[in-house]
Amino acid sequence: MVNLLAISLFVLSHLIPSLPGVRPTLIRLMGRNGYLATYGVLSLVLLGWVFHAAISAPWCWRGFPLNGRPGSRSLCLRSASF
Repeated sequence: MVNLLAISLFVLSHLIPSLPGVRPTLIRLMGRNGYLATYGVLSLVLLGWVFHAAISAPWCWRGFPLNGRPGSRSLCLRSASF
């Protein structure tokens, strides 16, 4: 469930600013540099949470199809980004 929440918030954090009028309003309220800094930090934090959730998910280590084979961790990280 945490995995779903992490990826959902990450996706929403990228979709909401793309809605008409949202990004210009945020830039007007925070300034261009403030918006970019906030958006960048938020994106990195949420991406880190997605990676952490994927690595700590039990199916990445013990479940089918990875089953602890070499490269399992790499596959989990790649799957977290999709």
